[in-house]
Amino acid sequence: MLSAAKAFMLQSDTSNMLITDARADGTGPNGDPGSTAHTPENIARLRATLTRVADLLDAKGGADADGYKRELLRIGTAAALASRDGVLGISGNALNEYEDAALTELAKILGIPR
Repeated sequence: MLSAAKAFMLQSDTSNMLITDARADGTGPNGDPGSTAHTPENIARLRATLTRVADLLDAKGGADADGYKRELLRIGTAAALASRDGVLGISGNALNEYEDAALTELAKILGIPR
């Protein structure tokens, strides 16, 4: 998920106010979120960023806020399902326990049901 946050912060220009406001609130030069290593500090920063995204959607998303939140969860779920655990990615569970926990936490932060 940290790489997805970095891609969000660095992708091309847009006039969408939700995206530009979220990017403006990024850390580091030019909105670069910095290191994406899975450290406790980065995980805490990701949680804080996702909370700010949820707050921005609530404040500026209007009637579309819930739809944006559901789309964020759908994208996260699709990314997690794109790789399977197991031999050569063929067998195993579609979601491992860490991905499942991350998606549950994402839904909680966004304030939507999973």
